[in-house]
Amino acid sequence: MSTAVKSPKGASPIADPARAAALQLLCRAEEENKPPDEMIEALDESASDLDRRDLRFIRQLVAGVTKWRLHLDWILRPHSKRPLQELTPTVRQVLRLALFQIRWLDRVPDRAAVHSAVELTKHFEHRGAASYVNAVLRNLMRAVDEISYPDPATEPGKHLSIVHSHPQWLVERWLARWDYAQTEALLRANNQHPLLYAHRNGLRADHERFLENLPAGAHPKRVDDTTYEVSAPEGFFESVAFAEGQVYVQDIAATAAVRMLDPQQGDRMLDLCAAPGSKSVQAAIAAEDNIEIIACDRSASRLQLLRQSSRRLGLRSIHCVSSDGKRVALQSTDRGFDRVLIDAPCSGTGVFRRNADARWHKRAEDLTRHAQRQVDLLRTGFQHLRPGGTLVYSTCSLEPEENDDVVDTFLAQESAASLKVDTEWGARFESVPGRDDGDGSFAIRLQKDQHAC
Repeated sequence: MSTAVKSPKGASPIADPARAAALQLLCRAEEENKPPDEMIEALDESASDLDRRDLRFIRQLVAGVTKWRLHLDWILRPHSKRPLQELTPTVRQVLRLALFQIRWLDRVPDRAAVHSAVELTKHFEHRGAASYVNAVLRNLMRAVDEISYPDPATEPGKHLSIVHSHPQWLVERWLARWDYAQTEALLRANNQHPLLYAHRNGLRADHERFLENLPAGAHPKRVDDTTYEVSAPEGFFESVAFAEGQVYVQDIAATAAVRMLDPQQGDRMLDLCAAPGSKSVQAAIAAEDNIEIIACDRSASRLQLLRQSSRRLGLRSIHCVSSDGKRVALQSTDRGFDRVLIDAPCSGTGVFRRNADARWHKRAEDLTRHAQRQVDLLRTGFQHLRPGGTLVYSTCSLEPEENDDVVDTFLAQESAASLKVDTEWGARFESVPGRDDGDGSFAIRLQKDQHAC
């Protein structure tokens, strides 16, 4: 594994390889501005000297420090004589790493966290830096019960931002839309580990066979006929059920878009932004693989994930096309597509619990930038929809600029489009973490006039 923080030449082998790997990953993520999850996946493949328990611990440390960065820095600042941004990446991250263990990991003794931080600093920096780390952490531990936060009565946005470690500009947006209690519930949910929802492939297994092929300790809780909440996912992706294509994974809120689309056997369906493909898979299975699905995406590598899933699940109805959704060129019949799904690229503010670092890379200007592309995608998808056909537009964003505002803009421009409200779903779906099960998700259903050209 290539790392930004390398052991000095001649240094003895590190005594704590798991924490050392976590430190290296955190430094790389900061210096190279890359998502830590991608680097952890590379570590899983290359770190032959680390066992599965070590890898789980590394994931926990990296995700925890990344997620709680603002809160950690708030606690550290009064105890560091130098501003945190002036410290070397190694010292800054080793302090965060130690404090995360002290504050959030009950099974790690405080003294072990401090000792490990000092030893790691000696290994990667110098004794002076190690002495500084030791002094900061010792001072902090003496004052651990004296931490004060912004007053929630006078500074509610700042209080919630620090305590729940979210950018203040986003917290202020959400407070303007929801009350204090719901905003705090959303922030708490974003900091929880996401549940794993398994969806049984009814073309490969019935309920009994599916359960038999799960790991013994999976403890699946049945949500509906084909959906299960797996509380203990250890070994799930190595199970017979997964290997034989009896199951796929998809967040429960993300399933709403395809349910609203309601694909039927014999339909022609266009999935305009398909990769990595769980919604195409859901639609194919719902139509018992007797459907034609054209799955488009501009990322050839991500489309490959959909091809792999299709093969594993035994699906033949999904045909992948590498194309930018705004300029897709398809050999469509005169009648067009019966169903069109546009799961549009967005800010992803509804899925922060799945992407620990994403909250720190969002900017308010991203919302309007995404919105113009989203309107373009809607226009393209609607052009390929047959008269009388159904289109569902969805995102994993909580922001109106990317959701209702996009649809309102499109409807104002397209006279042949209207909301479709004739099923149990209505025309609009919205899920908010902390209020609803699953991730943040938005979907709205449109139809094309029967007499449209």
